[in-house]
Amino acid sequence: MYFSNSLIPNKPKKTEYNDSPSKREDNPNVIFKPSHYFVTATLTKPASDASVQAALADFRARGGTIQNVCRCSSKTNDDEVKLSVREEIKKLEVEIEEKKRRENLKKFYFTEEGKIDALHPFNHQRISVLFSSFSQSFHFNSTFCVTPSVLTMDFYGRNDINLGAFLERYCFNSTYKCLSAICTAPFLHHVRKFVHGSGCIEILLRQMESSLDEMDSTTIYMWSWCKLCRQVSPVVPMSSDTWTFSFAKYLEFRFQESKINRR
Repeated sequence: MYFSNSLIPNKPKKTEYNDSPSKREDNPNVIFKPSHYFVTATLTKPASDASVQAALADFRARGGTIQNVCRCSSKTNDDEVKLSVREEIKKLEVEIEEKKRRENLKKFYFTEEGKIDALHPFNHQRISVLFSSFSQSFHFNSTFCVTPSVLTMDFYGRNDINLGAFLERYCFNSTYKCLSAICTAPFLHHVRKFVHGSGCIEILLRQMESSLDEMDSTTIYMWSWCKLCRQVSPVVPMSSDTWTFSFAKYLEFRFQESKINRR
């Protein structure tokens, strides 16, 4: 049995909220350091590149951009103290309003009986799949390396990863090892399965006998092959938008979209 506020007659109207632009208020006790160049730079090289790794390490080593200033080192007077108190009161009022706003939003996520609203988009921003991994080589143990278990992924959030990052880290990385301590098979001989509803996606790795003409070793190329019509789609490089696409969202499209056709 599913419930939704959309099915209730004379449901309460949706509350309108005015989005106030966030601003960085001047505070004499806080200094904001300039943003690190790693945040603003345009990355044109893969994450495994030495220069990218060095920039990332420097970014992590420098810490955050907010630097607190000791109040005892600055001259203060009664007016400044009063101003600081008013700022604290204002921040507290903003936090209270934000808490009220979140409580009001819960009315749309849940029904009046406290049950989850099955038709609210907020409750459909994740996907649960049955994940498993095993070695397909007869020279090694045929048991599961990763026993079938439910994996819940929030779109662009918890347990999710970019589609391109998943391929580079878990498919094209020759140094990646099996998670099982008793498995000695190369990861090239493994099969990974994602099951959702009546659908199943298998990930198989194969070593190409010869590379494609004019193939860039730093670029991921894609094509598809239909088992029914035996037709092959054109070979195209993966775009940056596809690389940054949510892997969880990709699985949802593959499982639930029935109108995906060959190019």
